[in-house]
Amino acid sequence: MAVLENIESGRKADLSISQLLNIASGLGVPVSMLLAPMARPEAELDLPNLSGHFDGMTAAEFDCWLSATPLSSYRPRLAAERGDIDVLNSLRELGTLRRELERLGVVLGVQSASGDPDFAGSNDEVRERIGRLTQEVGRVVELLASAGISGGSASAS
Repeated sequence: MAVLENIESGRKADLSISQLLNIASGLGVPVSMLLAPMARPEAELDLPNLSGHFDGMTAAEFDCWLSATPLSSYRPRLAAERGDIDVLNSLRELGTLRRELERLGVVLGVQSASGDPDFAGSNDEVRERIGRLTQEVGRVVELLASAGISGGSASAS
């Protein structure tokens, strides 16, 4: 609370990254809401001491840059940055695929434990979907490994 009081009173002008993240988390808002005029997405970013890379960047573009959002209003200028964004998106995809595998594992377990013969056909469909998702997880893990990122095994963690 003292940090917030000092910021609001103007006694503290600089924040550490951890303080900024803690404030955003405490308020339940994305960090970009604290840094950019998100209520006016087309407004230019107005943060002091940023490099020329940010000149002319809008609030919406800044949010997309900060979150590495694909197919957004922000366009990376460098191939390395595009590659990094691709890696981040692959990591997000891997997390989504693994959560779906875990969910389907629970569904299969519940349906199998029920002993209901009506679930027999449905169980086969769930197993097929698990097989396809497991292959996709393997593909994403290999892709990440080729970028030097350890994504773990192809199975759900």
